[in-house]
Amino acid sequence: MTRSAPPPAETFCLTCGPDTVLAGRLRRRPAWRGTSTEDAIARHQRFAAWLRAHIQPCYDTSQLTPAETAERIATWISRTMDDAAAASPTHPN
Repeated sequence: MTRSAPPPAETFCLTCGPDTVLAGRLRRRPAWRGTSTEDAIARHQRFAAWLRAHIQPCYDTSQLTPAETAERIATWISRTMDDAAAASPTHPN
C-alpha cells in the first residue's frame, strides 16, 4: 500500500476586532503580564493586523459570543475535514 503525504496543516485565527477593543482587553490584564503598556499594546495591534491580513478564516471574538465562535470553528473544521477527505484517494482496508 502506498501512503500519501499528509494534508497541509490548516490554520485559523481568533482576533478581538477593532484595535480599541484589543487595547481595552490588554489594559485590563494584570500588570505582571506586561501587556498593558502602550508599547506592548501597539505590538499586539500590529500582530493582530498581520493575522487578519494573512490567516483565513479569522473570527472576531468581540462580535461573537463564545458559543457562536465555537460553532463557527466547528463548522470550519468539519468543512475542512470533508474537503480533505474528498481530495484524498481512497485506500482499501
